[in-house]
Amino acid sequence: PSNGDDAIMVPGEGADANDVLTMVYDSKANARRLARVSLDGSDGDPVWQSKDFDADVYSVSLRVVGGTVFVAGGDSLRALNLATGVERWRAVLPDKVKSCDSCFAGSGD
Repeated sequence: PSNGDDAIMVPGEGADANDVLTMVYDSKANARRLARVSLDGSDGDPVWQSKDFDADVYSVSLRVVGGTVFVAGGDSLRALNLATGVERWRAVLPDKVKSCDSCFAGSGD
């Protein structure tokens, strides 16, 4: 996440209210990924992890809308399923995204 925090809370109720999205580093694979982690007292293993980001991506900008996580990082914009982390689509951008709190603007509800 790009706002200076290490994680952002996942909107939800019940057990999901204790989940966060955060960047994780896999030293064995030398890869960074977005992960959904439950803070409900479980073992701390991620609920899911995204596909690897490019090696030069150290942070991302996020927006959760309904059941979709929009992730801007490097030269791509991705849409991930909030529940599973499966990538719904990816768009290649003409330039690198610099992390920022205002990269996404909401419209409607």
